[in-house]
Amino acid sequence: MTWSDRKNVFGHQIELDSSHSAWWLQYLHPEDAGRVMRSLEAAISNGDLFWMSEYRFQCADQKYIWVHDRGSLVYDADKRAVRMVGLVEDISKDRALKTQLVNASKLAAVGTLASGLVQEINNPLTWVTSNVDFALGELRKAAQDESVDCDAFEETIEALDDARAGADRIGQILSDLRTFARTSSDGVRSICVERVVEAALASLEGELRHRGRVIRDLAPVPPVMANESRLTQAISNLLQNAAGALASAHTPDARVVIRTRAEADRSIIEISDNGPGIPPDVLPRIFDPFFTTKAGGEGLGLGLAVTQSIIVGIGGSIEATSQPGVGTTFRISLPTQDRSLTSKTLMATDDQLSRGRIAVIDQERGIF
Repeated sequence: MTWSDRKNVFGHQIELDSSHSAWWLQYLHPEDAGRVMRSLEAAISNGDLFWMSEYRFQCADQKYIWVHDRGSLVYDADKRAVRMVGLVEDISKDRALKTQLVNASKLAAVGTLASGLVQEINNPLTWVTSNVDFALGELRKAAQDESVDCDAFEETIEALDDARAGADRIGQILSDLRTFARTSSDGVRSICVERVVEAALASLEGELRHRGRVIRDLAPVPPVMANESRLTQAISNLLQNAAGALASAHTPDARVVIRTRAEADRSIIEISDNGPGIPPDVLPRIFDPFFTTKAGGEGLGLGLAVTQSIIVGIGGSIEATSQPGVGTTFRISLPTQDRSLTSKTLMATDDQLSRGRIAVIDQERGIF
C-alpha cells in the first residue's frame, strides 16, 4: 500500500520511506487488524481490482476513529499486487448516527412490548399488593392483643414484608417499562430547568449526602418544553448513577457536580462525578436497553436507556464522556423555548394549578 504525498494522515506526520502497509498496519485497532488483513489478502489472492473495508484507525492523538477504506488494486506484469490507489474517509459521525438509529429501534421495540404487557402485569400486581397490605394490617392488629402469642406472627409478618418489597420492585420495573410506551407529547408544557434540577436533587438528598459532596453550579437558562415529572426522572436517574459510582469507588473527596448553562438555542445540564469512570469498551453500550455491568439482581439495565428515551423524546440529546480513574460526565442538551419567558413566570406552585376529580373504573374484579 503506497500513501499519497500528503505527509499528514489523521495527524500522523509520515516519512516517504514509511509509506507502505507496515506503517498503516500498526495503527489498526487490534480487534479489527486480523479481519481487515484477511479481507485484503483474499482480494489480492482473487485478483480483484477493487477492495473496501471499514475499521478503526488510531489517530496521532491516540484516539480511534472509524474509517471507510476503499481503493483500486494495481498489479504488475507477473500479477503481483504492487499498489492500491484509493481513499480513506473518517466515518465516525455516520457510525454514531447509525448507532443512535439502532438504539432508537431497540427502544421502539421495547415500547411496543411494554404497551401490551404493562397493563396485564399491573392489574394482578395490584391484587398482590392490596392483599399483602390487608394481611399485614390484620396481623399487626392481632399482634396488639395481649392474649395472643405475638411470636407466632413475627415470621409471617416478616415474610409478608419481603413479599411487599418484591412487589414494589416489580412496580418500579413496570414504571421503567411504561416510560417506553408513553408518547413524547404526554403532559408537555414549558418548564423551568432549575426547578426540575432542584426537585431531582431533593429526591436523592439522603443518598447523595452519604456518598459525597454535591456542588451546584446552576446558571439561569431559558425554559424548555417537556413533561416535568419525566425530565425530573431522567435527571434523578443520572444523579443516582453518579451516587452509585461514588459508592463503588470509595473516592477521597467524593463529589457530584451538577451544572446548567445556556448555549446558543440550547439549555445544557451536566452531571459529573469523580468516581472510577467507565471503561472505553463499555462506554458505547451504556444506553442500550437491558445492558448492565451490575451483579445479577442489582439492576435491570433500564435506567440510562429510560433517561435517553425521555431526553430524545423531547427533542434533546444526551452523551457521556468518561476517563477511567478520573470520573464521568453526562451532558444533556435541550432545545429552548421563547427567551422572553423567565424562570419566575414558570414557578407557579401546585396550589395555583387547576384541580379536578378522576373516576377510576376497572373491569378486573380482583382490584376492588
